[in-house]
Amino acid sequence: MDSEALRPYIDWYKAHFATIFEREGYKWESIQTFQSYSAAKNEYYSVLKEAFKKSKNLLNSRSVFSLGMMLDIVTYSKEHPEITPSGLDLFYNLFEGFTGKETHERILDKITFFRQHIREYVRKYMPDKKNDYQDLHAVSVYLSHRYPDKFYIYRTYEFTQFNKLLNNEFSFKWGKDSNYISYLNMCDQLNAILRQELKIDKGFRIIVDKLTKENPNCYDDPEYRLLTQDFIYSVVSYYNTDLIGRYKEQMKSARKSPITEFISVDELIPAKAATLTQGKTPSKIDYIEKQRENTRIGKAGEKWVYEYEKQKLIDAGRKDLAQKVVWIAENDDSKGYDIVSYDKNGNEIFIEVKTTSGSLKTPLYMSALELEINRQHVSKYHLYRVYDFNKEPKLRIITGDLSKLNPQPTNYIVYTE
Repeated sequence: MDSEALRPYIDWYKAHFATIFEREGYKWESIQTFQSYSAAKNEYYSVLKEAFKKSKNLLNSRSVFSLGMMLDIVTYSKEHPEITPSGLDLFYNLFEGFTGKETHERILDKITFFRQHIREYVRKYMPDKKNDYQDLHAVSVYLSHRYPDKFYIYRTYEFTQFNKLLNNEFSFKWGKDSNYISYLNMCDQLNAILRQELKIDKGFRIIVDKLTKENPNCYDDPEYRLLTQDFIYSVVSYYNTDLIGRYKEQMKSARKSPITEFISVDELIPAKAATLTQGKTPSKIDYIEKQRENTRIGKAGEKWVYEYEKQKLIDAGRKDLAQKVVWIAENDDSKGYDIVSYDKNGNEIFIEVKTTSGSLKTPLYMSALELEINRQHVSKYHLYRVYDFNKEPKLRIITGDLSKLNPQPTNYIVYTE
């Protein structure tokens, strides 16, 4: 791995680590929480449930429920002790099956064995469940929490995107467990470079150690492996898009505010739904990673609008209202809107944020609940369309009855026996 090619990313990460840690420090806390529990097999349900409390978002999303499914499997195993090996046995063997001396080939064998057998277990004994959700990412979260000095948290998107920075130096094959071994090799090489950087830059090491090793709620990360994984995540998630502090940086620019357009639904012409070109072979898409990436950008866009609204009210001389702006969806995305804000006269506004890295032509997706809340509160419901997010975010604020835009159903649920 070329350390000089990594120089701009390392310099950026060092300069922003304290700010990044404000958002990502929960991972250090999550591992410390897990490490505080014993690994007694007969206590696994309560151990796993409590230990992963701080890392639920690492395992669960709107479409993936790895932690919930793990707990269901462990519960079923306790209720049916006659089944051997049990799902609990499979988890226990994965968690407790490493000594630190295994070759990468042996690690791959154990991971593949676990994933194959847990899938078979769910299909055979829990047929009402549609998916076991124990993907490679989930396995990596388990292992990194149990053995944080040996393993790293893996995501396909982060691996492939970071790989591009290195001219595809590390092999990747679609859907293969061996990707995790390639990822371990990449992380180990990066870890050596970052450890050398920490050795050279004492100021950086002091900042890192102060935020991690000196915090009793955080895993002290003696090998800096969690730092290594966080470096990859931050470069892929924050460096190019500069999500951290994006709005505040814009406010420092000469323009002082992003390009903002206010428009009524009545002024818009509904676009025709796109169709697949006949005869064109659809590209292969990792829908789970795509969903995770969309969720990440969505949350970043909500944060951006949250900061925008507060600054808008402060600039209007209504600091009192700025203090009342609430980012509802940060903790609860079931309301049908993301943010509660106000206009300068104190009138309440419900804001639904839709963020894309593409242009205004990029389609956006709305749920039935969001459309219903819009219908019930047309006068106060505002759709904030944030676009060009990866370049220089722009904002279109749309008001009115969104049903006039002729929204099209796009998702279907299919059950098979």
